[in-house]
Amino acid sequence: MLSKQVLCGLISRGGVFAEIEGTTVADVYLAALRKMHLPDYLSPEVVQAELLEREKILSTAVGNSIAIPHPRRSLITLDEDQRVGVFFLKEPLVMSAPDGRPVTTLFLLLTAKTSFHFETLSSLAALIQHDKFKTVLKSVPNEWQLCDAICNCSL
Repeated sequence: MLSKQVLCGLISRGGVFAEIEGTTVADVYLAALRKMHLPDYLSPEVVQAELLEREKILSTAVGNSIAIPHPRRSLITLDEDQRVGVFFLKEPLVMSAPDGRPVTTLFLLLTAKTSFHFETLSSLAALIQHDKFKTVLKSVPNEWQLCDAICNCSL
């Protein structure tokens, strides 16, 4: 599990954005990636293509109106470039979630190493189990509010 400070640092690097528009997964991913703070060596279009390839294998929607999109292979080359972007969608998006609910929140992961990738996924999966945290997500928090909520949950 990641420490709360590391997770908040990843989110700070990726950014927190509301009102992401789009009617398809491809549209939403591209709109989100155009807002996300990306390393100079990555374009939104390259990341979008990788995310869509991953989505073909199995939906990254995890339930409770949350998805955790991530590419199959690492696109990040430096540890300090790892990040998690958090996006609140303007309109719910159907993404074949296990509970059938449309997605309203994306946690988009870009990591450099497989082990760190799994650790980040595991930390997010634990976090989104907390009812209090899910309630905070519904309020469309800013970065400070989101990190405060993370610090108040047990991972």
